[in-house]
Amino acid sequence: MIIKRILITTFVMFIAIGSRADEEVFKIYLDADRTSYFASARSIEMGFKVAFDEVNNRIGDSKIEFITLDHRGNVKRSLKNMRMFKNDPEGLAYVGGLHSPPLIKYRDFLNESQILTLVPWAAGGPITRHPSAENNYIFRLSVDDSKVGPILIKQAIDAQCQNIHLLLENTGWGKSNDRAMRGALPHQFKGTVKSTWFNWGIQDNNARLMIRELITQQVDCVLLVSNAREGRLLIEAVSDVNADFKVFSHWGITGGNFHSKSVKKSEIE
Repeated sequence: MIIKRILITTFVMFIAIGSRADEEVFKIYLDADRTSYFASARSIEMGFKVAFDEVNNRIGDSKIEFITLDHRGNVKRSLKNMRMFKNDPEGLAYVGGLHSPPLIKYRDFLNESQILTLVPWAAGGPITRHPSAENNYIFRLSVDDSKVGPILIKQAIDAQCQNIHLLLENTGWGKSNDRAMRGALPHQFKGTVKSTWFNWGIQDNNARLMIRELITQQVDCVLLVSNAREGRLLIEAVSDVNADFKVFSHWGITGGNFHSKSVKKSEIE
């Protein structure tokens, strides 16, 4: 009798183990810049993990697992990660974050590959504006530049700015903001607002040269579109050369350690 019970118990245990082994798994790929903007990448990661933790990391009877990837701000590396997801039969959703350029550049690849893409933090307007509404697999989980641009313009107008200048990073994200802000300009500013472009990786001397040039143009308000690293250098340059203009910044500067790194302060709104 005892042997029979042991055999039955062992049989049940093997069935349970086998069931767990055969359990269906779905994977969420989290692809962000964990090298230069780890805090932002970690925020995206924790947001999704906290949300799924509330449902015990399950969708129905299926288990959810997370794959964290680091594209390092490199669009080609991000494409490699997208392809990794595409080739994974257990992949459920691809999450892109912080930087807009990878998602803008490979928007067509994501849609043509029917990759369910979630965007919690990357504000480039073109990301979710695919020409075909029937072939759109990218979904935004936050506001985009089409909303931000008009708000920045309104702030500058309300501050009675007369000579507005756009200072933007030279990426698809920066260009998206340029279009959005120019589209929101009042009639009297059409054709008078200029743009200055900068690349990722500028140094403090480059930043000071740009700010000095804005001073010579008698700019009184700057609308800044920048990530944290370049934004810090530009704002410090404003202080270094004693520039007397207001800076209205896109939230891109919050994507890193802007406030802890930028010891010198200027007026930022």
